[in-house]
Order: sequence, then C-alpha cells, then structure tokens
Amino acid sequence: MSIKDKNYIIVYGPDEVDNYVETPYELEDELEELYEKSQKGKASIKHKLEKYIKRYPKLPFLRNYLVVWHVKNEQIKEASRLNDEMLRLFPDYIFSLAFKVEEYLIDNNTQAIEALLNGRFDIGAFYPDRKVFHLSEFKAFISILVNYYASTYEFEEAEAQIALLEEVELDNVLPRQLKQVVTKYRLQRAAQKIAEYKKTVVRALQQEDYTLQEQNVLMEASSPEFEFLYCGQWDIDIPELKECINSNKEGLIAECERILTIAITGYGYIQEVGDWSAAVLNALLILPYLDDEATLPSVIEFYRQPADCQEFWVMDWGDTVLARYFKNFSEAKLEMIYNFLVESPGNTSSKIVFLCELPKFVLHAPESREKLLQCLKNVFEHFAANREDAHLFDTDVIAFTVNAAIHLKATELLETIAALYKKGWVSVMVSATIEEVREEIASAESSLTGEFFDDVYSHIRDVTEQFQRINKPFDDDYYDDDGLDEDELDEDLFEMFANETKKPEKINYGTVSKNAPCPCGSGKKYKRCHGM
Repeated sequence: MSIKDKNYIIVYGPDEVDNYVETPYELEDELEELYEKSQKGKASIKHKLEKYIKRYPKLPFLRNYLVVWHVKNEQIKEASRLNDEMLRLFPDYIFSLAFKVEEYLIDNNTQAIEALLNGRFDIGAFYPDRKVFHLSEFKAFISILVNYYASTYEFEEAEAQIALLEEVELDNVLPRQLKQVVTKYRLQRAAQKIAEYKKTVVRALQQEDYTLQEQNVLMEASSPEFEFLYCGQWDIDIPELKECINSNKEGLIAECERILTIAITGYGYIQEVGDWSAAVLNALLILPYLDDEATLPSVIEFYRQPADCQEFWVMDWGDTVLARYFKNFSEAKLEMIYNFLVESPGNTSSKIVFLCELPKFVLHAPESREKLLQCLKNVFEHFAANREDAHLFDTDVIAFTVNAAIHLKATELLETIAALYKKGWVSVMVSATIEEVREEIASAESSLTGEFFDDVYSHIRDVTEQFQRINKPFDDDYYDDDGLDEDELDEDLFEMFANETKKPEKINYGTVSKNAPCPCGSGKKYKRCHGM
C-alpha cells in the first residue's frame, strides 16, 4: 500500500519485503508457536529459542523472540543485554532499535534517541536502499518516532506520524495506544508548566527554612489594590472590584490565579492550622467574568486536586462558581473540559460537577448541541477503549455522562448508551434502567435549567443573598431585655427545622459520591439528602 507523498510502499506479506530472509524449512511449522509462546513468556520455549539461535545465528527475529521472552518474565537486565548484543550484530534491525528507544525513554535520555536516529526521521530515510517495508516494521518505526516526538513535546510531529500509521493500519489498536502516549506527555508538560509557575508564586512548604511567620501570611494579597479579594465570604466590595477591572484587569486575573496556586500548594499546611480564606471562592467566582477561556486551565487545575482540598476551599459552592464558564460556548473550552474528563488519574467528584454543568452550554448556544454530543460520544468511546486499564476506566464518570446525554435529549447516543448498559459499565449512580433513560430522552419536557448573570456584580449580589439566607441570624423578637426567650425560641425552632432535620427515607442507591447530585432528583447534593 502506498503512503501519500512517500517513495516507498507498505506490504502485509513478509515475503514481499526488500530484505526478506527465507525461513529455514525446519522452522516453518514452528515459527508461529515460537512467536506466540515467547509473547506469553512460556518457560517451555526458551530452550528451543536458544537452540535455534545457535543453529541460525543470522536470523535476528529469533533473538528478538528471546528478548521478548525475558521481558515477559520480568528479566529486564538480561533482555537489555541480549538486545545490545543483537544491535551489535544487526545495527539496523528495527525491533531491536525500538527496544533500545524504550530503554532511553525510561531514563529520559532523548539525546541518545536523537543519536540513534541520526537525523533520519522517516523509515525511507533510515533505510535509503529499501522501497518496500512490512507493516510490522513500519509500525515499529512509527512507534519510535511518536515516543521520541512526544517525549520532546513536539506534539504536532507526533500526531502527524500517527496519521501516517492510520493510512495503512487495518485496525485502530496501535494508533489509539500512541494517542494515549501523546496525551500522557501533554499532561506531563502541562504539569511542568504549572510547577514552574508555582515556583514563581510561592516557595515549597516543605522547605525547612520556611518560618511559621511566612506560613501565616501565605494567603495575603500581593498588593494593597487586591485586598478586597481576601475579605469574608461573598463580602466583595463591588465598587473596588469595578475600579480594579477597569484599571488593572490583567493584574486582577494574575492575582486570582495566584490565589488558586496558593490554595493548591499551601493546602496541607493551611488545612492543618484551620486558616481558611474566602479569597479562593472569590477568585473562582470572578475569573470567568474576566476571561472565561484563558482562565479555564487554572480553574481545571484547581478542580484536579483531591476532593478534600476542594471541599475545604469551596464547600458546597462548586457549581455556583463554575456556572459562568458554561454560558459562552467555544470549541477550545470544550476540548479542555473533555481532556479533563478522560485524563487519569483524576478527581471523579470534580469531573461530575463539570458533567452536570456541561449541557448548559445549549441554553445560550443551541448550535453547540452537535459539538456537545460528539464530546459525550468521545467520552464513551475513550472509556470503552480503556476498559482493561483500572486507572483510566471510571463507571461514575460514564454514569454522569449518560445524565448529560439525558439533559441534551441525545437520541443519537441511545445505541451507544444501551451498549454500555449491556456491558455493565454504567454506575448505579444513574439510578435508572436503560428503558427509563430512553423514556427520559424521548420526553418533550426539558430537564435543563441554569441561571446566568450579565455581569459579575449581579452574580455577587445573588450569592450574597443566598449566603445571608443560609446564615440568617435569629430575629430580634427572640430576644428580650434579659436576653434570649428560650421557650419562644424552642417552639419556633421546632417548626422551622422540623422538615429540615427529618432524614429522607433510606433508599439504597449504591455507591454515590457525596458531592454528586442525589439520584432521587431533589436537586440537593447526595450528602445533604439520601446520603445523610
């Protein structure tokens, strides 16, 4: 098969390649067995391989089978020694080169990989005398290049190599695996950038010379003009905020992102001493109004942290501070959210919050529905492809992706969802059978609601009123000149809180995240409803 713009072809029969070495007659019947048993690390095959290597020392694939056998039996040092010996005998044997590249990647030695390739970043350039390659050779060489480009953060080059492979690969297994490699290095690079940023903002708390006095001022404004951010919860001075947005918007964004960084890096110490600050909630609320696309990575990084860190800083206000990000749709924001939903390891409860908000894009941008459906479909396909990887597979996230599909009335995804149910991959948190999901999606009544504010000032006023209602002190009528009238207070308190203190009927919803919406449909978090 020809590849676009290349002067070589890829074939599927080993006898069609340029450097084909005819297999000795006595090996023909055993070759498949040798290959399969070496791949499984079967003890019975090692002696046969060693015997045939002595008899046919010029057949590199026999040595390669033995290297694979040692790897499967976790004898890595011996595998490495044999592979180095094979490279000396057959310096251009591609499978030996691929093994060596894996070793260099473990040591993060990209310079050695560069020396190995010697500027030859195409299989045709690496073997200039050949015009025909077997598919297995091509796949091995593409794997080398993708791993090299991804490890050096040249992601576009890596993806271009995967696209080449997809032209000739009959199934999608290897391309999918290589895409996961690229994703891994993308996340690694993002983590490095965040770590570099953190170093410029706050010193590591683990340093022995970090004094108690320095720790106590950890959550303080970097400049007097930002002190209004560090006030009490939802007690932001609106005139000061207006003035700051008008005069120093970029500085305000940097200060809010600085607050989130401190919340992450300083959480362990701050939680220990109980030095909670409303600055984190204030920053999260304000950021999307300043630039909802540019600031989303910082917010996702905050939500990437362990659940106890978020619960400490945000409490029950997670959906409130995130809401504005879902008013104005953009493909860039959707891509960031998708990458967060499928990355591993990840905070499941945070992913659930994002999935609950995600369908709300269509309230203001109905044209975004098709893009949202494709995103949900991609989430389903990602988890289906990674079913065997416990670190990547998350039935809770699948369940709330189903819920998002219900809100979007996604009849287009019913077949995919039914297949997930059939395989038992939907967590019991959905609390619905596939028949009930079909019924809800088919119903005309929309279950999607969401309130968006025109500006941050209106949003602040709204959450302030909510907060005041929740924390409203007892009326002055409960007090007389001598203090509290206990009888009147007790009587009224009983009536006021009779329903609030009554526990909901106990229903078994299985394992539900405490911060997830309650499956009963009350609109409360599970921990405030049937999780009590």
